[in-house]
Amino acid sequence: MVALSAFHERCETVGVPLLEDQNSFSHPTSSDAFALRQYTKAIQLLRHRLTYGEQSHVVTLLSCVLFICLEFLRGNKDSAITHLRGGLDIIRSRLPSAPPSNHLQTNLTPSDILEGNLVPLFARLSVLQSLYGQPRSSNYGPSAHGPFLELLDVEVGPSRSFFDDLNEARVSAVNIINSTFRFAFMIDYEYFPSEDIMWATQSALLAQSQGWSDAMDVLTTTLSDEELPYAHLLSAHNFMTRVWMLSAPERTQCAFDSHLETFERIHDLCLPLISHLEGASSKRPSFTLDAGLLSTLFFASTKCRHRVQRRKFITLMQRAPVREGLWNAAEVLKVAEKCVGVEEEPISSEPYVMYPPELSRIHDMDIQSRSIEDPGRQFVRLKMKPLGLDHEFVWRTEHIKW
Repeated sequence: MVALSAFHERCETVGVPLLEDQNSFSHPTSSDAFALRQYTKAIQLLRHRLTYGEQSHVVTLLSCVLFICLEFLRGNKDSAITHLRGGLDIIRSRLPSAPPSNHLQTNLTPSDILEGNLVPLFARLSVLQSLYGQPRSSNYGPSAHGPFLELLDVEVGPSRSFFDDLNEARVSAVNIINSTFRFAFMIDYEYFPSEDIMWATQSALLAQSQGWSDAMDVLTTTLSDEELPYAHLLSAHNFMTRVWMLSAPERTQCAFDSHLETFERIHDLCLPLISHLEGASSKRPSFTLDAGLLSTLFFASTKCRHRVQRRKFITLMQRAPVREGLWNAAEVLKVAEKCVGVEEEPISSEPYVMYPPELSRIHDMDIQSRSIEDPGRQFVRLKMKPLGLDHEFVWRTEHIKW
């Protein structure tokens, strides 16, 4: 906690290190050196406790969260992911077995308030990690166990027509998002044995999404003004997953075009939280852990191809928190702008054409780490079908400048 507090104070004073100044900690001040010493001590104490003392999974998971936050603040994505995966491994080690569908559920003691909050937190972080820089094929490609092995679900009991509080709604929303990811990637990797099963799965997911929306409508009437912006963001997540559910079976990027009204609604639902964060801090927020705001805006700006509406999402991204866990606003903003530029190349001289052609659209992307040899450039691999939908995918390599 001492190390995290020191780094947070440093970031609040001089700003969270962005990618363009990622070496801002390479010449540490006395405060930075103090924070690093405390961080090293914390890791050593945790290792000693696990080796010789009480092996409390609660203490270990809480330490993982603190380490993740600290590495996020330092801008060390790889180290943060290492701590995140360590926490996920600890949670999975407590499971009696993993169901064949890989729909993992926890059996940790529900009466423990730490476990009741930590496990859902890791579930949300697993979603954000999975969204970041898709597809990360080395982690999420086809395997005997199915796609997205690192997603974590939380058991919430039978579905109900109401939520007791915002946290319960959030846990339920994360599980729906995870299920939607699996649905979309099972289509991509042709895991469904028949189309009938695929459509039945979609129907079940849509019913879950609608049930969640109905329960949220009831909960919203009981929330405070402080809670409402976060409830609106959860609703934006639900609409985002619904767009994905409906578009995935079509196998074309043009399928997203029929959901312009939903994208407009997602924009309107994200706006209150951005305004709330700005008003609460009197400046652009520096860091949040797992709200899911940047990922929502990034998804919307790359999947909504209406040239006016997608730029509204990019404008909101410029006002969003500087860093949201693994997501760096400066990086994803540049990547989103690069995607827009690539897709709209064929219509660059036609300002009244609102949508780019299917053949120029990006199906997926892989955000690469910055090159040590050339730190001024960062490569992004774009998955496209420029020769037609019946042809193989082509990976186009672009770069963003720093």
